[in-house]
Amino acid sequence: MPVDKKLLNREQLEDFTKVALGGRVAESLCFDSITTGAIDDLQKITKAVYAQVTKYGMTDSVGKVFFPGDSERQELYKPYSEETARMIDDEARDFVESCRAKTEKLLSEKIDLVKALAKKLLEKEVLREDDLVELLGPRPYAKIVDYDTFVDAFEKDRQQRTKKSPSSPEPKSGPEKDKPGMLSKHLYSCFFPFCAVDVVVPFCRCGKSQIPTGRM
Repeated sequence: MPVDKKLLNREQLEDFTKVALGGRVAESLCFDSITTGAIDDLQKITKAVYAQVTKYGMTDSVGKVFFPGDSERQELYKPYSEETARMIDDEARDFVESCRAKTEKLLSEKIDLVKALAKKLLEKEVLREDDLVELLGPRPYAKIVDYDTFVDAFEKDRQQRTKKSPSSPEPKSGPEKDKPGMLSKHLYSCFFPFCAVDVVVPFCRCGKSQIPTGRM
């Protein structure tokens, strides 16, 4: 496995937030509706964004300070005023909204590719690098140094875990199966390879979403 990356800059955290918002934004654009499926993404976004403001000192309004979370504090009171608490909330909300607007703009411009990828997932639940290159074109950004090492290890582990034992029944005939919506091996950046960030996430949470025929 690759060496853990310990440091992230503000631009990388912004890319992470935009990628995590991709599913919710795609739902809104394609179906003119949203579901509860984004709860895990929203939890990760909230934790990361508040950490930027209260722990990493990445905002000018709150300043270069560190405020411990509830589990890190021994005092029975918050070490900042109600006014500072409102500033923290405003900074977090504004940052997420800015990322959401950028993500919506990007996916709106690439909506045909989003639909093509969703359609492909209905035909073939596991998409590999060659499938993604065929649909989306070559990556506009170079892969990170340990990217191939990571995905190769992921694929090897998956194959090891699903390796058929002598007593295992013969697999049913049909298309290749994996976890619904999971894009395994050499994954792109969420549903859009247009940000310089690499993550491993499901494109379609249910794996069976219908392609919209109405509003684009």
